Order: sequence, then structure tokens, then C-alpha cells
Amino acid sequence: MRRSALAAGAFAAAALFAQAAAAEPVVLEGQCFCKLGSEKAGYKLIVALTDANREAMRKLIEAGGVDLGKSITLKGKGCDPNAWPHKRYKAKCGQTSIFKRSADGKETWKSVDNSEHTGAVTVRIFANGGIPVGARTPAGLPIVDAKRWPGAASFSVMGRVAK
Repeated sequence: MRRSALAAGAFAAAALFAQAAAAEPVVLEGQCFCKLGSEKAGYKLIVALTDANREAMRKLIEAGGVDLGKSITLKGKGCDPNAWPHKRYKAKCGQTSIFKRSADGKETWKSVDNSEHTGAVTVRIFANGGIPVGARTPAGLPIVDAKRWPGAASFSVMGRVAK
């Protein structure tokens, strides 16, 4: 009985430590930093995966650092096509599509240009992409798919500045 109480206490202490550490947003630096044209407070960061950062990015992802709803500081200097892992990013920040449905049921789509951004912005994550994950742990943390991860060229994180 005493062992289980000690184990529970150690687990609670570890959880508090992790929670305290999570209070400070992580800074994620990328190769293409964009302000979304679809909303004033929206940003997107594309991170190229390299031999130098792949393990650190895996640890960040598996710790839940880029999960939806998390706060994170995105940092970059616009877009550097020379640092991008594949050719599709030659369009730099590209466009965002805006979908609307009117009261009469008519659907409209509009494309707006995104723009390059320089600096650092703390956001709450509303989307991420390009992350090859498998099942989650019992605690709900993502697990990177070991077979697909080595071939992943980049991933993206999108978020809005919290009001």
C-alpha cells in the first residue's frame, strides 16, 4: 500500500513539473513564416526537417508541443526557398481559401494571398500538418510513426494570436 502511495506521489510531482515547464511557450523556428491572408491574427510556420533537427522535432512532437490548443512561439524571417526541402514551396507563402455558405445555401470560395512575416509571435495552435503520427499513448500524447518519419521533409504549424 505504501509503495503505491509513493508511486502516486512521484507521478503527481512529475506531472506538476511537466505542467510548470509547459507554462512557458516553446519557441519553434522555421524556414517559411507567413501571416495568413484569411485572418488578421493567423500565422503559419513551415519547419524543414534535417539531420540536425529531426530528433529534437520528434521529441517536441511526442511531448505534445505542437498539439492543437497549445501555445507556442513561432519564429522566422519570411521564406527562404534555398532552405526548403522540396520544390512545392517555391510559391513562398501561397494562398488561403475562404469558404462561405450564405443563408440560401449558396457556397462561395475565395482565395487570398498570405504574406511573409519576420519576427516571433506567440499563438494558440489550431492546425498542424505533415506530421506522420501513429497511435497516441495512454496519456494522449502523439507517437511519431517510425517508418514514415525518416522520409518526412517538413511539417507546418498554424495558430492565432490569443486575445
